[in-house]
Amino acid sequence: MPWCPKCEVEYKDGVEVCVDCGTKLIDLDATDAENKCVIIKGPEDVVNKLTSFIKYNDVEAFVKQDEESDEYCLYVDKKDELQAKKIVTVFIQEEMKAKAEELAMQEATMESEEDDEEVQVEQRIIYTNSKVYQKSEEKAQEFKSSAYMLIVVGILGFAFLVMLHMGILPFSFANQTLVDIVMGALFLVFIVMGFMSFKSSKKYEEDSKEENLLTEKVTGWCDENLTAEIIDECLDKEDSEDIIYFKRTERMKELITDKYMNLHEDFLEHIIEEYYQKLFES
Repeated sequence: MPWCPKCEVEYKDGVEVCVDCGTKLIDLDATDAENKCVIIKGPEDVVNKLTSFIKYNDVEAFVKQDEESDEYCLYVDKKDELQAKKIVTVFIQEEMKAKAEELAMQEATMESEEDDEEVQVEQRIIYTNSKVYQKSEEKAQEFKSSAYMLIVVGILGFAFLVMLHMGILPFSFANQTLVDIVMGALFLVFIVMGFMSFKSSKKYEEDSKEENLLTEKVTGWCDENLTAEIIDECLDKEDSEDIIYFKRTERMKELITDKYMNLHEDFLEHIIEEYYQKLFES
C-alpha cells in the first residue's frame, strides 16, 4: 500500500500525494524498492528513535512494518547507506554511554531510581551533528572563493555608484546622498568581508599543511598495521551486518588511538571511514 515517508501514514491504492503534507507517496512493493535498503530492524520505539536521529543528521529515512515478521524496518536510499550506518554507530555509542552513566548514577545514589529513569534517558539523547568531514584545504578554497566573490561585488558596486554620478547609467534617485551613503557602506562591508575571508583562507592553508603531514603519518601507519584479519578478530559468527560494522569501526578506532591518542574526533572518523571502505568495500 502507498504511504507517506514524512507523516508515516498509509493510504489506499490509487492515492499518490499525502493530504496532510503534500509529499509524494511511495510504495516499497513497487519499483521504488530497488533504490531503498534496510539499515536495521527492531521494536517500533527503538527504530523510531533511530529514524529521528538519522533525519536530524540530514539523511532521509522512514519506517515501515514488515508484514511477515511484524518487525519495524528503517529504510534509507542506497546512496545514503554508508552515511546512515555511520550515524547508527554514533547512535549506538551514545546509547551505550548513556546506559553506563545511568548505571553509575544508580549505584552512587540508590534513591528515586524508578522515578528518575525516564528523565535521565531523555536528557542523555544526544543528537550529534555527524556531518561529513571537511579538510582544511577544502575550507581554505571555500574561503578564498568567497573572498573573490565579495571583493568583486564590492568593487562593481562602487563602479556602479561612480557611473551613476557621471551620468553613464540612466538612473536617478530622489535622495542621491542617502543612496550613496547606504550603498557605499554596503559595498565597503563586502570588500572588508572579502579581505577577512582571504585572511581565514590563509589560516586554513597553514592548517592544511600540518593536517596533510598528519594524514600521511597516520595513513602510513594504517597501511603497515591495519588489516582485515586483525580487525575481524573482534567479530562473532552470529553478528549481524549492523553489529559487524559497529565492531569493526570501534576496533579500528581503538587501534589507531592506541598509537595516536590526541586525534580530533572528526579527523579520526574520517580516517576510519576511508580505511573501512578500502579494506571491506573496495
